[in-house]
Amino acid sequence: MQDFKTQLQGLVSSYPKVLKKEQDRAVVDATMNALNASITPERRRQCETLLNEGMRLYQLDRNDEAYEKFEQSKAVYANGDAWHHQGVINFQKQNFGRAFEEFSAAIMLYKDYASAYRFRALCVLFLLEENNNLNQTSELKDFARANLNKAISLGDAEAKRALAEFFKLG
Repeated sequence: MQDFKTQLQGLVSSYPKVLKKEQDRAVVDATMNALNASITPERRRQCETLLNEGMRLYQLDRNDEAYEKFEQSKAVYANGDAWHHQGVINFQKQNFGRAFEEFSAAIMLYKDYASAYRFRALCVLFLLEENNNLNQTSELKDFARANLNKAISLGDAEAKRALAEFFKLG
């Protein structure tokens, strides 16, 4: 795992690309609609089976095996849940840079994925905090706040607590 400073540097360089992709939402939506229309029911079931196996392994704290099941699920068909679950595993390992990328992928696939917005914001905030940059105003901090607000607008109560904690809004 990379140290926190290296992870923050990676995040600083990747975050503009994430913003650009999200601004091209219409292209992503059209691509996903075409992909979803082409998925057979059998492949969808296979994907769901792999996701469920991954969740079972995750609940047993067998995270490396769970991560692999989620990877296999993505190979069957691109799905935001697999990306999200992999992000959670990397988040717990404090691999915030990789988790940020995985949560961003989940959001690209499901634009209303509330917990992905929350976790993505927390990746940014924890990296800023670990690098003693949390008290500085920055685009990344604004990006994190916007992600927490998006999660709140989608009904994520945990995001509201995170916003209050990191931004001292009480």
